[in-house]
Amino acid sequence: MKVSQVEIKLSSEDLLSIINDVVKINGLIINELNINKDIEIRGVFKKVLSLGFKVNTRIIGVYENKLTLKLISASLMSIGILKFLRKLALKIALKGFKEQGIMVKSDEIIIDIDKILNKVPFLNFNIYGVWVNNGDIKVDLRNINFSLNNMQLKEPSLQIAVKEEEVEVESTEDYIMHIEVNKVDDAYTHSREYVEEKLPQEIKPYKDYILFIPDIFALILRLFKDKRVSKKIKIMMGICVGYISIPFDILPDKLPIIGSLDDITILFFLLNRIINDVPMEVILENWQGKNELVVVLKNTIDFLIGFTGAKNVETIYEVIDTITTV
Repeated sequence: MKVSQVEIKLSSEDLLSIINDVVKINGLIINELNINKDIEIRGVFKKVLSLGFKVNTRIIGVYENKLTLKLISASLMSIGILKFLRKLALKIALKGFKEQGIMVKSDEIIIDIDKILNKVPFLNFNIYGVWVNNGDIKVDLRNINFSLNNMQLKEPSLQIAVKEEEVEVESTEDYIMHIEVNKVDDAYTHSREYVEEKLPQEIKPYKDYILFIPDIFALILRLFKDKRVSKKIKIMMGICVGYISIPFDILPDKLPIIGSLDDITILFFLLNRIINDVPMEVILENWQGKNELVVVLKNTIDFLIGFTGAKNVETIYEVIDTITTV
């Protein structure tokens, strides 16, 4: 069956229903969608912690049957996310959808309609236009082909499930969440308490997220003073902190691999070595925030290290470590 042209209207409820039926990610709940000038999506992602989020996207247009959306803004737990972090988060969040026809370029989401329709062999069409109109989305479809003979789907459409954590990882996370330790009490402890008291009442529930970065730097400084941390790790920490602190590049850009290292790369490498080389009890005692945020930090580093040059630094470190211990 062929149809030359159809114009359809999608309400907020229609679009929310389609997304929830088609996109399946363990731990992700999308519970609200609003269409104005932009498309606002609200939901919760639960992985160790329940994190509420809000995302605003805008329809850019359609070219060669590819729909382009632009990420306008994003917030986590009502706290805005900086633009460069939004781009990185978008790339990571949609990594598993590339084979399904959803790609990321900078802060744009490109949806390849033809690739998606490969999973629906009984239907084919071209999108000539998509636009927002009075709180709805209008879609202009052309050259629609519908075949009853191919009604059986080749495979489930866009259902992507997050891979379940291995038992060993789960037991580590459970250990971190439930172990009781005596937290370090020093000048940073009291300074942090003072800052917490001065925070506006409405954002106090998110104080551990707001102080997440200061807690990381306090952790590094405390580990320098902790006698249970080996000298080798302290030397490595000193080199990394020194590199990050220097306002100019000490390595020529022309040097292969290491010449193009930036501060973020070195920081990820440093945190990865701390998590892997320092006993977890020592980390937790020197971590001022809640234990579950160490789980968040660990999982974040495990996930992000492959997206930075930290993997290259890790390889160099392991080679040098092997040579020096022979």
